[in-house]
Amino acid sequence: MKTRPIISVITMLLGLGYAILVTTSTGSAFGDAAAEGDAEAIGAGLGVALLLPHILLTWLAVVFNILGYFTRVPGFTLTAAIIYTVAAFLGFFNIIFLIPIVILAFISWVQEKKRKTS
Repeated sequence: MKTRPIISVITMLLGLGYAILVTTSTGSAFGDAAAEGDAEAIGAGLGVALLLPHILLTWLAVVFNILGYFTRVPGFTLTAAIIYTVAAFLGFFNIIFLIPIVILAFISWVQEKKRKTS
């Protein structure tokens, strides 16, 4: 039986950790700003609205990453890598955190594809 690449596990854990981090930090920042007053709540709401597609796509990529790892289908891993890339460009200020995950996801896809064909 062929073993799965360890990079897949690392990518999955990094993506999950980043998704949890960005979700909790955005939620706590919105909660703190909403308690300040109306103008701060409106500004925080706009900030969350701008960051929401990034957060949702990151969570979607994590789901595809988990599916790709446990079903051993390289297509799911490739889909996760592409969605991580799109999420990185949607959350432009957070792109530095997703660059290593994107690189590892594409490497993981190549290794899964090699394992599947051999």
